[in-house]
Amino acid sequence: MNPALQGILLTAVLGAAAAYLHQLWKYSKDAYHARVDEACELILEIADRGAEYWSVGRLPDISFTKRERLKLAEVQITGRIAQLQFLRLMLQSRFSLFDRDRFNELIATFQDASTGGDFASNARDADLQRANGIYVAAADLTAHVRDAAGRGNRLWLIIFREVERWLPYRRPVTRAGRIEELLWLSFFLGLFATGSFLVIRALSNWLEAAL
Repeated sequence: MNPALQGILLTAVLGAAAAYLHQLWKYSKDAYHARVDEACELILEIADRGAEYWSVGRLPDISFTKRERLKLAEVQITGRIAQLQFLRLMLQSRFSLFDRDRFNELIATFQDASTGGDFASNARDADLQRANGIYVAAADLTAHVRDAAGRGNRLWLIIFREVERWLPYRRPVTRAGRIEELLWLSFFLGLFATGSFLVIRALSNWLEAAL
């Protein structure tokens, strides 16, 4: 085969592979950010329902209709928090260790603000301070979800996680164990990067000689 034609074919194959990988990354990124949007909308919806719930007291002389509405609100709030916990498992898969710890802390604070205290008790006063605290917790949580998702949805991190799935061992769960693992992986990735650089350089020299 003509060396020039070989060079053109190799360039076309490499370009197609790069375009394919970029398109896969784009699909993955868009799908993940759709889950992020869904979680943030759910957080704000819980905050609205929670603030409305806590702004109304449950006193002995409350009407039957209002009492039933409060019971319905309790079911809706707890149900949506359970839905948020499900989304949490999907979101934190791309968070860093620090962002994941902070995320779990903020979601626990938000849940406590929404369903803590005298939630679902038979008699309680209206708690406007807690209603306001729900919005504060919701704002902190949504801001962190957006920031953490942006940091964790980069192309190289997605590739790293895909490679990570093929590791022939169970990943450590402690922070110290993961730091040690990261150091070893960085060492081997450095060797891989060096080898890849040498291969690309050899291909470049071959193409220059062929053309």
